[in-house]
Amino acid sequence: MSSAASTAPAAAASGASAAAAPAPSSALTSDLTSARVAVMTTPACPYCRRAKEALTQGGWSYVEVDVAADEKLRQAVRDVTGKRTVPQIFVRGRGVGGCDDLLAAIADGSFQQLLEQPQQGQQAHHQAAVPATLLEAIAAARQRAAEDRDGGVAASASNSGAAASPHSPSAAPQRLKDLAARMAAVPVMGGVLRLPRKIGTHTLQVFSAQQLAQWLAAAGEPDPQATAAQLLSYNIITPAAANRAEADRLAAKLAAAVKTASSGIHGAEEVPFALTCEAPEPESGEALNVQFWWQGPARPANEVATGLRELILRLYDKHLSADGRAVSYGALRSDPQFREFVTATAELQKVDLAPLSREELIAFAINLYNALVVHALVALRLTRMSTAQRATFYSRTAKYDIGGLDYTADDLEQGVLRGNRAGASNLWNLLGLHGLAGGFWKNDNPRLAKVVRPMDPRIHFALVCGAKSCPPIRLYSAANLEEGLAAAAEAFVGGEVEVDVGKREVRLSKIFKWYAVDFGANQAERLAYVASLMQQPARGQLEGLLAAAAAGGPQIRVSYKEYDWSLNGTD
Repeated sequence: MSSAASTAPAAAASGASAAAAPAPSSALTSDLTSARVAVMTTPACPYCRRAKEALTQGGWSYVEVDVAADEKLRQAVRDVTGKRTVPQIFVRGRGVGGCDDLLAAIADGSFQQLLEQPQQGQQAHHQAAVPATLLEAIAAARQRAAEDRDGGVAASASNSGAAASPHSPSAAPQRLKDLAARMAAVPVMGGVLRLPRKIGTHTLQVFSAQQLAQWLAAAGEPDPQATAAQLLSYNIITPAAANRAEADRLAAKLAAAVKTASSGIHGAEEVPFALTCEAPEPESGEALNVQFWWQGPARPANEVATGLRELILRLYDKHLSADGRAVSYGALRSDPQFREFVTATAELQKVDLAPLSREELIAFAINLYNALVVHALVALRLTRMSTAQRATFYSRTAKYDIGGLDYTADDLEQGVLRGNRAGASNLWNLLGLHGLAGGFWKNDNPRLAKVVRPMDPRIHFALVCGAKSCPPIRLYSAANLEEGLAAAAEAFVGGEVEVDVGKREVRLSKIFKWYAVDFGANQAERLAYVASLMQQPARGQLEGLLAAAAAGGPQIRVSYKEYDWSLNGTD
């Protein structure tokens, strides 16, 4: 299981799409005691959604327990099931397994039999949905969450980035939010007068600092100059500039004028500004987060990335289909919270990666890669991609300005997470001559100052590319990194690795072919690494084949599955 969101463990009614509001521990225990079915879930998990839909369609009520926020609870589920992944379904104190196990049990009738047959020695009306040890762990997790809420402590380390930046429009005092709404009205309805002006390659709706001061005075602001500075500091207005240097110059000019003038904005009258909410979408080739130039400092890099990832996870969960197979990109794009997310990405322009530890950098890059891919797919209305589009999507289209440097999805994966290793499309890698491939970036690239070394091959299982063959999405922190990567690896190999002992054949995802060098120097090393990630009995089967081959027996035949590049979004 991964820390895919940071809500407290909760019980929900049958068919609910999200966990119910927290209830007292005794109420939760009562629900689980009286219910016959329980589903351990995390938000934005398509397999959890699919399992819940199957139960709903079958007319079976269930209690949903969100395990995302509590590490001890996730460990308790793992102790009981032997699995890191979600969902995990329980019936009358017995584990059914994951989503596929549930669907199979429903199809063959064994699920209904479990419902009707309490465990030996227990009466039907006394049979809890989960085992006693897990029932205790859930109650303890709820108690911890309640204590954290009472003490004002975040429910999880992964929640540290959930709050908005103190410089974001959403963090502004209500008075400024109300002013912003009035300013954004059309001029004939009382809004500030805006005129189109070409700024770089964009046409912005611009007003001058003097116009702003006059409008604020007419709106009843006692100190229009100070209010103008506040609007800028909360990124409600933005300098109408084509680049960062010009934006900083204009902002400094306004600040100096406000500081030295007792009335008016002398020396900055004609400085152009625009409303952030009216900032145009970036053009093709531009970073997706430079719709305006962020004012004020940025929070620590991992707080920013975690907050962005959590925002997109909430949106993903909200617009995930009932069967968990598709996301409505159109509905997601129209959601006001998506605009909040897009605005929040601008803070990345000022983050500093230098202080990040290796573990923090891995968590940062995974979270940001996963947020970036969904952002690009939604913003660009991509529900399907041609081969040509796919060739440029990861290398050019999906891109953020991070600390003043552009990072594409490929830069985050090949450059940062893989420690500057050439990508799968490199000619030498295609020929299997990985030692000749060189680095992804040239030696003089400033982004080389912060890369992950040594790289962890499990990052491949944590990256979401929007395709159906990709691993489930996750929310990572330095604290839960090992748990999250292990869960991602378990989920991936469980669905993408097949062992046929009779044929002495192993079928793998093409990820193991494209990035072979990351998993071992030769086939035997790579298969041994794959085996180390597997669960029994498949792990023992593969290890047996490897031992026989090493002893001089028949070699293992390796084949690769065709990769499913179709996207999981609808518009």
